[in-house]
Amino acid sequence: MQTHRERVRCALDFQQPDRVPLDLGGRVSNIHIEAYRRLASCLGVSLQMEELDPFYSVMEIAPAILERLGIDCYYLYLRGPEYLRRQTFSDGSYENEWGIRIEQLGHFSQRVTHPLAEVEKAALNHYPWPDPLRPERTEGLRERARFLYEETDYALVAAPVSGGLFEFGQHLRGMQNFLMDLLLNKSWAHLLLDHLLQIQTGLWQVYLDSVGPYVEMVQLADDFGTQTSLLISPALFREFFKPRYTELIRFIRGRTNAKVFFHCDGAIIPIIPDLMEMGVDVLNPLQPGAQGMNPGAIKALYGDKLVFHGAIDNQKLLPQGTPSEVRTRVRQVVQILAPGGGYILAPAHVIEPDIPVENILAMYDSAREINLQRKS
Repeated sequence: MQTHRERVRCALDFQQPDRVPLDLGGRVSNIHIEAYRRLASCLGVSLQMEELDPFYSVMEIAPAILERLGIDCYYLYLRGPEYLRRQTFSDGSYENEWGIRIEQLGHFSQRVTHPLAEVEKAALNHYPWPDPLRPERTEGLRERARFLYEETDYALVAAPVSGGLFEFGQHLRGMQNFLMDLLLNKSWAHLLLDHLLQIQTGLWQVYLDSVGPYVEMVQLADDFGTQTSLLISPALFREFFKPRYTELIRFIRGRTNAKVFFHCDGAIIPIIPDLMEMGVDVLNPLQPGAQGMNPGAIKALYGDKLVFHGAIDNQKLLPQGTPSEVRTRVRQVVQILAPGGGYILAPAHVIEPDIPVENILAMYDSAREINLQRKS
């Protein structure tokens, strides 16, 4: 039997592991606090005070739960601009380092202001941008990474430092404004994206100075797709985002040997070759319900060049299916994506409160039962 780290390395190197590696954590394949508490209660795991990201996913999953589910990865987090606050208001909302106000709405938090919506281009250079070099971002992180690398056999993963360039253009300007900028106000959009790239680069510099030698993957995340198509044309993607991500990934590769993971929801078939040219090694999530995202077809086209991560539907299958249906679909996905390595199984996005514990267990238990090295 392989260790967690050996199993993940095999999959990342297109070698056949003993079973498919399993993941839970980070910002794109995590579990919401409410689902997590129900899972812990079902498993009889006593919880301490959980540390959460701003949108209520769990950042430190209890070791007993990782062991019970057979999770192979363990996440390291930078205290990025979404986690550190400029100020907190009397209603419990707060303003993060980007200057965006965050309010809790039901089970979730939402960004409710767009601080650059009315700002003139000339004022961008004077905006109070996040400082990547704040010392509290990495306090204790190097020691934590070294300890986990030396004292456990988990495959360590560097979670995203913040949302992506496209996402934060929308968060700061407002979606309508930013999409119009890409078409009609291009110099404004280029200048804003240059600022965002500079901050992302600085964040990755301090992050990888702490964890670079210890991690197997570093995660980037940006959403360019809807259920049926891209949000912008491939031409706009290539003009504004592909060159900047190519530069950022080149910077990352200069500071770690880890594989580069890219999360991009939705129907993104037209830009998968571009992602590969940018330097992406691992593609997440292969969103099952999005148009054209057929795992078999994508594996046939790119399975010798891209590792796949995710692919278990959390829109319909996990919340609405029976445990038997979950098990059947997990076996099918593993049969399609896992042969020859190149697949890490995870939910296609965060496990939300509407997903039954029985289906969480069915997903991970059924995947662990499949011996990929058994001779037929």
